[in-house]
Order: sequence, then C-alpha cells, then structure tokens
Amino acid sequence: MKKNITHFMKMKKTIFAGIFGNSLEIYDFNIYAFYAAIIATHFFADDDFTTSLLATYGIFAAGFIMRPLGAILFGYIGDNFGRKKALEISILMMAIPTFIMGILPTYASIGILAPLFLTILRMFQGISVGGELVGSYSFLIEHAPNDQKGFIGSWSLVGAFGGKMLAGIVIAIVAIFLSVESVASYGWRIPFITGIFFAYIGFRFRKGVTETPVFENNSNDHKVKPWHVIKTYKWSILQAICTSVVHTVSVYTIFIYMPIYMSTVIGVESQTSLFSTIAALCITTFLLPFGGILSDSYGRKKILLLGSITLCAIAFPAFSLINSGNSLLMILGHLSLATIFGVLHGPIPAFFVELFPSRVRYTASAIAYNICTGVFGGFTPFICTWLINVADIPLGNLYWLIFSGFISIIGTLTINENAVRSNSLVKA
Repeated sequence: MKKNITHFMKMKKTIFAGIFGNSLEIYDFNIYAFYAAIIATHFFADDDFTTSLLATYGIFAAGFIMRPLGAILFGYIGDNFGRKKALEISILMMAIPTFIMGILPTYASIGILAPLFLTILRMFQGISVGGELVGSYSFLIEHAPNDQKGFIGSWSLVGAFGGKMLAGIVIAIVAIFLSVESVASYGWRIPFITGIFFAYIGFRFRKGVTETPVFENNSNDHKVKPWHVIKTYKWSILQAICTSVVHTVSVYTIFIYMPIYMSTVIGVESQTSLFSTIAALCITTFLLPFGGILSDSYGRKKILLLGSITLCAIAFPAFSLINSGNSLLMILGHLSLATIFGVLHGPIPAFFVELFPSRVRYTASAIAYNICTGVFGGFTPFICTWLINVADIPLGNLYWLIFSGFISIIGTLTINENAVRSNSLVKA
C-alpha cells in the first residue's frame, strides 16, 4: 500500500489530468439521465408519461449509438497523433453541446425541433464520450510502472465516478435552493450550464501534461487504420466486449436507473433515492483502487471472474432489500451492490489496455468498450423501463443484471492472463 501511495504522489499531476477530464465528461452525461423524467415533459408532446419517458431514454440511447463512431474517430487520433491530443479535443466536444442543452428551447416554444436538436446534441456528446474514458485508460496506464498499472489505471474510473458524484452534488444543491416546481420549470437547466466551467478547468489540466512515453516510442512509419484493427484483433475485441458487459449494465442499473426505479416503482421520496445513489457512488469510488491493487497482485482475470460471480449471487438478496419498502433496508441493498461492483470494476482499465498492443490499443479498446456500452449500457434504462412498465415484469432490472453477469463470466473464462499481461510493453 505504501508503494501505491508513493507512486500516486509522484504521478499526481498526470493522474489529475487524466481523471479530471473524464469526470466532467461523465458529469455531463449523467445530468441528462437524472433529469430524464423532467426532460420528458419539456421536449415531447405526448400526454402519456411512460411514452415520453421511453422517448427520452431513446434519445439517451442515441448518444450511446454514436459512441462507436467516437471510438473510431478518437482512436485514430489517439494512436496516430497522441493520447493527449485526443483527450484535449474530446473534452471540448462534450462541453459545448452540454451548455447548449442547458439553454435549448422546449417543445412548447419550437415544436418538433426541440427533440430533434436534443437528439443531435446527444449524438455529439456520444461521439465525445466514445473517445474519452478509454483514452484516459491508456494515458494513465502508459505512464504507470509495470507493477502498478491496475492501481494507477483504476483512478481513471475514480474520476468517472467522481463525475457522477459531482453531478449528484450539483443536483442536490439545486434541489435544496429551489422548490420542486422551480426545478421542474427551469432549475434542471442549471447543472447543464455550469458544466462548461468545470470542463474549462479539465482542459487546462490536460494542456499542462506530457504525452505518454509508450506513444512517443511507437513507430510512426504507418498510420493505424480502424478497419485493419478490427479485422486483426476481432477476437480480442469480442473478448473485451463480453467480459465488460456486466460492468456496463451494472453502472446503468445501480447508479443511473436506480434513482428512477426507487422513485417511480418503489415510491420512495426523491431525496431518499438521491441520498442512496450518492452513498453508493461514494462506496464504489473508494473501493475502485483496491480492485486495481488486487488485480496487480492476483491477476486481472481472477478478480474480474470472482467479481462477476459474486455480483450475480448477491443480486437477488440485494433486490429483495431494495423492494422491501423500508428506506434503511433499501439503502442497505443498494450499497451492497455498489460494494461488490467497486472491487469488480477496479481492474477494468488495465484489462482493456493490456488486451491490445500499444500501437493500436486506443483504437481497439475504444471500439470494444463503446460497442459494449452502446448496446448494453445505453439501452439499459430503456430496457428496464420497458420490462417493468410495459412487459409487466416487476423484477425486470434484476433479471437484466443477472443476464449480463452470465455473459461476462463466459467472456472472462476465455481470457489468457499471461497473453494479456504480456501486451503491456508490446508494440504492434
């Protein structure tokens, strides 16, 4: 542990540059998810709330559909022109659409153009996020010592979950100072508008750090072509997708959909669901580095496999507590899921980076990550809402989480640990 802290302090400027940017990226993306129910009333004309909410989640998913395009675009930039350059561009590409979203006229003002413009802005955000988080994985891990890659890489996720917490804190502040009616009327816009100030800070951080030594040592005698990467590394990309399914679904089940589920299905007060979600985020954020440390000591595969199995095993009793109707038991069930997920998720950055040789890893890992997130993550709120409200399956969100766990267990079993770890210093 002492060695981990020492390396963290030596790399603190680089770590902050890597995590601060994706904190803001995730902040912007999650503000939309939290205010989905309010946005549904402002940007759609349908009088049926469930239909409007599904449409809002559909636009949420549209941003995820664009993520693979972002992966290709920023993967090309990151592998050919530098990780640092790609990360500088991605944060700007998120900040501007987010600000515009905060001042966008509603359906009552401009009619059908409102949801159309909202969709376009979400697509730009999706392209940006498609190159951001996995880019920060490469940026941090390529700066890290060989025996600390799991630990240092996990801080990119600490930044991401820090962005979720920041979103929750800003939302809570708005809720404290404004009435429920004011938040529904105009207060929901405030977090979108203020996001641009946070993004500026993140951009300045990134301008002040150096490029990774791994990228600088790569040969530049040929350009990395996305389609060649897909063809050459298709099996590794498929392994990465399958292994990370439960991670993606868990994020959007435990932290994004859960507040809506608690408020609209269980019927608890929004303040209770918000408190539970912020507490769950805090626990996960705290445990992520421990998951990274364990993977440095025992291997990525063992921790990922054990975490997936444990998450599936604990899901049933956790959801029983969540659905009990008792606020304390509900929070306990929520936090138990967050605890297992925190340890399970810590090794993911190192796993993604080490799965591919350095010359193509930004492109390959971004494509794998964003296909998984686009298919399984972006549609999770939509699928959970449909299963519960339309298909009338009360525990639809639980079954969806368990299903994703089985896919990841199978995917993890196919991984060759030695081959993965050997890619840390290999060039394509």
